[in-house]
Amino acid sequence: MASFLKGKSKGAKLLLPILFALLVAGLIGFGTNPPDGGRTTSLGKVGDTDIPISIYAQDFTRSVNTFGQQFQRLPNNQEIDLLGFETSAISAAIASASFQTEIQRLGLSVGDERVAEEIVAISGLQRLEGGFNREDYARLLANSGFTVTEFEEQTRAGLAQTVLETAVLGAISAPDTLAQSFLDFGLETRNVEYTTLRADQLADPAGLPNDTALEAFYSENQDSYLSEAARNLTYVILSPEDVAGTLTIPEEELRRVYDASGDRFNRPAARIVDRLAFSDEDTALKAKADIESGVTDFDQLVSERGLTLTDVDQGDVLEGQIGAEFDTEVFGSEGLGVFGPYPTALGPALFRVNAVINAEVTSFENARSDLLAEAQATAAARAIQEEYNAIDDLLAAGASLEEVAAETPMVLGTYSLTANSENGVAAYQEFREAGNRVSTSDFPALIDLPDGGLLAMRLDNVTEPSPIPLDQIKERVIVDWQEQENLVLLEEEAARVVNLASTGTAFSSMSLSTQQVTRLTRNSVDTALPPELVEQLFAAETGDVLSQNNGAEVIVARLRMIDAFDPEAAENAEVILRMREQIDQQIRGDILTQYVNAISDREGVSVNQLIIDQVNANILAGGRGGGSVNLGGGHGG
Repeated sequence: MASFLKGKSKGAKLLLPILFALLVAGLIGFGTNPPDGGRTTSLGKVGDTDIPISIYAQDFTRSVNTFGQQFQRLPNNQEIDLLGFETSAISAAIASASFQTEIQRLGLSVGDERVAEEIVAISGLQRLEGGFNREDYARLLANSGFTVTEFEEQTRAGLAQTVLETAVLGAISAPDTLAQSFLDFGLETRNVEYTTLRADQLADPAGLPNDTALEAFYSENQDSYLSEAARNLTYVILSPEDVAGTLTIPEEELRRVYDASGDRFNRPAARIVDRLAFSDEDTALKAKADIESGVTDFDQLVSERGLTLTDVDQGDVLEGQIGAEFDTEVFGSEGLGVFGPYPTALGPALFRVNAVINAEVTSFENARSDLLAEAQATAAARAIQEEYNAIDDLLAAGASLEEVAAETPMVLGTYSLTANSENGVAAYQEFREAGNRVSTSDFPALIDLPDGGLLAMRLDNVTEPSPIPLDQIKERVIVDWQEQENLVLLEEEAARVVNLASTGTAFSSMSLSTQQVTRLTRNSVDTALPPELVEQLFAAETGDVLSQNNGAEVIVARLRMIDAFDPEAAENAEVILRMREQIDQQIRGDILTQYVNAISDREGVSVNQLIIDQVNANILAGGRGGGSVNLGGGHGG
């Protein structure tokens, strides 16, 4: 085809940018090497047509890159499955092969001249002075491991697919009334006035139930009064806290750590200061006098010099860092303010003291308890690690947790783990996670704890939820009964309010406070109106009064105005156009999907999961272009 790449400068803009992007990324020639030394670019077949690895790799790579940009890491296998990366990529590759199968069946193709026009129009292959850059074209193909013929046939196939898609879709377009119906439904709004009826507004709220009423309510709602399911665990634990108390730390070791702690226990006095240097002492003295007389201040002087407070900030200054005169005056005073001038390497300088940090000395005797606890914790962690192998060997040999506790320093315990457990040993997240995973058939194994401790556990049994006896939760049940009874009373009051309001009585005339909601939409979630009431309001007429409880209160609402979507408004023209385009795109996409499914169902589809797994691994490892991986078995369609 090299002969008809001369002198061409125009071409369609649809297909080639995609192919060129694949070429640059190296995905056009993406393939795998099976054990027989051959090279496959197919991950299966639709009928007799190969399913191209390059299309799969492009889609999968795009999903991985999007994930990486969002989370700054590669997805793991579970995330790949959950987010459907592989499924999406397989579907794209099967669709491409299905189209090619149908193109071959129908005998569709495009001429050499059309292919040439498409290739020479690639923007990335244009010379600066204009014209097609044949050298870059040849280099890209060579680097990708793709021949000129293969690439140009790929281009021809893509153009033929465009012809087929155009023929299938034709002039498919949704009727204008469909877009109008969607917008009428979705964008019309309501203006609503509402009042909320609460139990504390009732003149005669529910009192205490008698025993018969309470027991009946408890029985009717017993599902609300079940104990939590519990996983009953036996465990052994060796924590640094348990071991630390048994350890003796030599006094000289504590003293050595204390002496090596530097400022931790013996923090010297310091001042937080700003420094402003001057060219000579007279200028510095005048500036100091102007500050003291109120003519100016330190900040203004800094600003006049074109400096910022960050420029003059000296941070913490210790005795001996500036000079003897500075130490005498500044550290001899507990006050803040401007001191100096004092000689510095930059010339005479004024110093503003912003804060005083007094010396803080903690004696060894006062620091001893902290030092001992820290030393014991460190030693305990070492001691626990020294026990690790012996404990692990016992568990591996089949020793029970009771036997492990008897033969090692580990402590035996039991725990009923529920969904809300956080106390005791369940304060460890590792305990909760392992306790929810373990099964009765699992053998205990050591679990490392974040504080250096060790843990092992066994699931003895699971306690299923069961009714909590009434006498244990009587107060809770009484409150629930009262809430239900009050809700009944509120519904009755709401019916009265609805009747009055429906005849034109204002809420304010009934001493009810109200709130207004304007431009309420069907999917509004930022109001106090229950979704059921919103649905009713959109089925109501202007002036209708409705009520709905939210489980604890009753809301009475009056529909004040219906604001319909106006298709004639200038600002809605773009909205209507976008809706039509969106509907058209959805319909066309659905038709193409059904068309591809019909082809693949007719021809039959087979994919080689081994090849897919190897392509995934290659992409996740950073493999691109002609990169190859050795498969552990043969490949096939």
